[in-house]
Amino acid sequence: MLTTIASYESEFRAVSGRKSVISLENQLLITLFYWKHYSSLMLLGHFFNVHESTICRIIQKIEQILRDSGQFDLPEHQLTETGVCLVDATEIQIQRPEKNQEESYSGKKKSTVLSFK
Repeated sequence: MLTTIASYESEFRAVSGRKSVISLENQLLITLFYWKHYSSLMLLGHFFNVHESTICRIIQKIEQILRDSGQFDLPEHQLTETGVCLVDATEIQIQRPEKNQEESYSGKKKSTVLSFK
């Protein structure tokens, strides 16, 4: 993966733009860490001493490079035999409302929820 990213950087980044403060190895590490732990961009920015918007741009860039290289593909979504995917979303947790709290309290989940029946 690192050689793919390095070849892209040498081809396209040599012409325009300024060099990144973060090395290619760390950019790949940021992306892999984000995929594995799905941590917040603010936390990753704190670890690498850059702003969270920079982390977001790095992740998007590395994902695009790996996707375009053809060496890395995400698996396709698989549906059931009928082609239908079911999601249980009958109760969704919400913040406690100021008024009419008893209408949205769920004894089943012991929390405040929005019910779809």
